[in-house]
Amino acid sequence: MLLYYYQNDSSVHGKSTCDGDCAKVWLPFYVENLTLPESLNSFNFATIERADGSKQTTFKNWPLYLYSGDGSPGDVRGNGLDDLWHVVDPVDQPELI
Repeated sequence: MLLYYYQNDSSVHGKSTCDGDCAKVWLPFYVENLTLPESLNSFNFATIERADGSKQTTFKNWPLYLYSGDGSPGDVRGNGLDDLWHVVDPVDQPELI
């Protein structure tokens, strides 16, 4: 399944602004033991604690999400929604400063 980032998260640098009903549609992604292909660097990934105490994986400081509307691997139904949700692009991911 594809991972997404939320443009509004840029205003809080590495924290999630998607809580409550938002987090029911945009599921916070978390993996305790992340296994990566050689093309990705582990230093780009981290774990944050969400407001509810749960954990969420980040990529280049962007909290990662799964979209509940994606039913099958390869679906990109959430990309571009409200001009705020975007598929993570490991090659061209915007950096948070």
